[in-house]
Amino acid sequence: MDELFETIREAAGRDVWSRGVELVRQDAVTGDRSSEDEIVLRVFERSRGVATIITLFPNDQDWNRDCGCKVDPCHHVAAAIIALRRAQEQGSPLPHSQVASGQLQYAFRREQGALAFERYIVSGTQRELLNVPLSSLSTGRFSHIAVSPSKVDMAIEIALGNERRGRLKPATMMKVLPLLADVPLTLDDRPCSVVKEALGISVQIRDEGLGIHVIGKRDARIRETFSNGAVLSEAGLHPQAELQLEAEDRDILLHGKSYSLREIERFASEKLPHWQQRYRIEKQGQNLPEFVRAEPELELHWERKGDGLIVAANIIYGQPPIARIVEGVFRPVGQKVPVRDHDAEKRLKDQLWRQWGIELYHSRYFPTDEAIPMARQLAAWSGPSRGDGLEQFRIYGSMEPDLQWQNGRIDMHWLVSDAQEPKKASGGAVLRAWEQGQKLVPLLDGGFAPLPLDWLARYGEKVRELLSAQEGREELPRAAHPQALELFESLDREAPADLKAFARLKSFAWTDTDAKLPSDFTAQLRPYQKQGVAWLQHMQALGLGALLADDMGLGKTVQSIAVLPTGSLIIAPTSVLPNWRKELQRFRPHLKVALYHGSQRRWDTQADVVLTSYGLLRQDQDRLIARTWNMVVLDEAQMIKNPESKVAQAAQQIPAAFRLALSGTPVENRLDDLWSLFAFINPGLLGGRKDFRERWSRPIEDGQEAVAHRLRQLLKPFILRRLKTEVAPDLPPRIEKQLHAELWPEERQLYDAILAATRQDVLDRLSAGGSVFEALEALLRLRQACCHPGLIPGQSATQSSKLTLLLESLETALAEGHKALVFSQWTSLLDRLEPLLVAAGVRYLRLDGSTTDRQAIVDGFQAEDGPPVLIMSLKAGGVGLNLTRADHVFILDPWWNPAAADQAADRAHRIGQERTVMIHPLVALDSIEERIMELQNQKRALAAAALGEGAALPTITREDILYLLSEA
Repeated sequence: MDELFETIREAAGRDVWSRGVELVRQDAVTGDRSSEDEIVLRVFERSRGVATIITLFPNDQDWNRDCGCKVDPCHHVAAAIIALRRAQEQGSPLPHSQVASGQLQYAFRREQGALAFERYIVSGTQRELLNVPLSSLSTGRFSHIAVSPSKVDMAIEIALGNERRGRLKPATMMKVLPLLADVPLTLDDRPCSVVKEALGISVQIRDEGLGIHVIGKRDARIRETFSNGAVLSEAGLHPQAELQLEAEDRDILLHGKSYSLREIERFASEKLPHWQQRYRIEKQGQNLPEFVRAEPELELHWERKGDGLIVAANIIYGQPPIARIVEGVFRPVGQKVPVRDHDAEKRLKDQLWRQWGIELYHSRYFPTDEAIPMARQLAAWSGPSRGDGLEQFRIYGSMEPDLQWQNGRIDMHWLVSDAQEPKKASGGAVLRAWEQGQKLVPLLDGGFAPLPLDWLARYGEKVRELLSAQEGREELPRAAHPQALELFESLDREAPADLKAFARLKSFAWTDTDAKLPSDFTAQLRPYQKQGVAWLQHMQALGLGALLADDMGLGKTVQSIAVLPTGSLIIAPTSVLPNWRKELQRFRPHLKVALYHGSQRRWDTQADVVLTSYGLLRQDQDRLIARTWNMVVLDEAQMIKNPESKVAQAAQQIPAAFRLALSGTPVENRLDDLWSLFAFINPGLLGGRKDFRERWSRPIEDGQEAVAHRLRQLLKPFILRRLKTEVAPDLPPRIEKQLHAELWPEERQLYDAILAATRQDVLDRLSAGGSVFEALEALLRLRQACCHPGLIPGQSATQSSKLTLLLESLETALAEGHKALVFSQWTSLLDRLEPLLVAAGVRYLRLDGSTTDRQAIVDGFQAEDGPPVLIMSLKAGGVGLNLTRADHVFILDPWWNPAAADQAADRAHRIGQERTVMIHPLVALDSIEERIMELQNQKRALAAAALGEGAALPTITREDILYLLSEA
């Protein structure tokens, strides 16, 4: 029991445990029963009006409850275990409440062939008859025994209505009896169970020759019947099954009836299903078939007769049919018999006449001139049918292309999609009909099909292009494989094995786990960046060039660095070469990087990565193209848009296993510029410049959107373009806006006094050779004075200018429907904030190092109706939490380390956030905090040192410390 006590206390939140203690103080817990395996207690919370049943399982360290509270364990569980432990410490096996110990017990007694009902209140040895409404007991005027009713007790009270005791009416008995299955019950003072299964008539069905004999009997399990709707079996009391019989059923069940073999089918499909819902069926033979449910359907039958068409219809059940109605006769097929639905059959009959003028169970002949339009109408029929008479008259529905991939080549046929048997048209016939503007295509073995104009409008040119591309070749060129795969996929055809390598490329189906990052790679990539890395690695594996065209600021550089092999060449504008070098040293420190630039440049043959500019590509072209590179990167690749330029022509000549172009501004001008980029990425994909202009440029310039669409589809596998709006779940908008607090006069006086003493103290420490850390420690009191005078030893205050500003800002944010996080590195400052929030009527939660159930706090805040404010200490709440319900973050005491502030802001500014996140550092005007904010970006090491997160770094100088303490 001690282990279960500790388990519940550790799992319960502080607030939950406190509410449990309060219930115990209110004497709300009483014990019902106890065994080795379980202990059952009731917790009566008057505000609920009903007791919560708590079941403890000491051996399993588990519990159960019926309160429906959202948290688990809830305060009812906490109250139960606390009260139980106190009772056992006092020598009692179970707690006994003086205000809620009473329990309801229920009793029946036999009375003149019926059952009379009573309820009693029992507590210990006391027992009292209940003859008033259960709700009246809460006043204490109708009973000297305090009672705590359960949910079941209240449900029984409602079911009883005004019949609280005595002989219940049958209708009331039917409602109450099933509920009594869950409570203690006696019959004539002996324990009795209630079984919810109703008992009444049993229908016996036995074989009689090839037919069956049916007769009704009282259910053999019934030992006694009571006139007000209950029966007794060995298992206990049951509700009595409905006994109202129709005249025909009464005669059959009382006197019995025999059914012949032909009559069995009707009995099994019409009479038996109705009886199965009301009576117990006892089958004692094999002649009765299995009863099943199935929907009736029309089945059409058509066949050619001379030059005309004969159409007939009947009704079937099931697919495949388990019964047919032929000429009005119901004929089951096999041992399964469906339930006949006469209403549905009539609706089908009416539908058949209205739609086609055909009478059910009678055939109709259509001469030739009527057969063609009738065949056209019947072609739309999607239900079951028999016969092939439509083939010569029918115009079929849509056709689908059937692609065959043989030895790297494309072969194409066209199949009719809605034909019962395979029907096809030759590819040549389809293309000829399309070129000639025809609407129908003749099929090889009879009938017609409409030309698939929509499909041909989208893919017809592509088919011709693919066939043209492989004309005179043994295989389709590799650069056209993505286009071929796209065609297969668009037709829902199984992709050939040697095209499947392009499948993920076509759909960009990578996850962040697909990226295989180098062992020396130190950057933390966002999920979409890892997806980009996976895509680049896939392009490398396929031997295809790529254009990474992500929007500016989404990390094209770092994605490229992640896939750089040794033996790579990076060409970039001169202005960004230093950044490339810095990023390479930062994220791939094990790579040897050589900057080939400037008048003193030297060629380093041992370098893993060579950085150079476009100017030197043009100037030193011979040296750069003399080597075959494992990878070549063109940053700001729009520099080679002009195919006539020498730099573009030089780039195209660089031999490389993998070519990557980076550009945040995809091509938007002349199509020749696009050709120039792809002449570098995948030479030959767009053909020569002259062919490109004839095939693509001129039609597109003439406004042919279909050609433009085809070009986009052709290039799509080689371009990855993500806009910031597309990756918003990963990169939500984030805006930082400082809030400035003007210190009150008494705060200013305190601050200035501390500043004067601190400045001199720091100067003395530095003059005496003191460390930077010692100087920084002396600055902490200044930061505290900026936040609240009460943080300074010897000072006291209930308010501060900064907390007042915070409350005003929170009021505005909450009024606009926002949620907010409030951070401070000092829990003592949070202690001073809490009473102010209470006084302002602001609902809030708190999370700090003393919080035992962090997830409960998070869940409570994340809940739609949860408190709108969460106050947190930096240490407890700075990392590892997802708080995307918040879109305002207030930082009470700007700290030295910008990374720490970012971690705090990232609790809300993370994937899953849908709204702009506002970050509000609260900065005291004319204080050290303003200087801290100015130095954050320049002196990140200073920020880390101020929090004591590492050893002092040489970049923190005495000049920096003096700057913080200098006068504005």
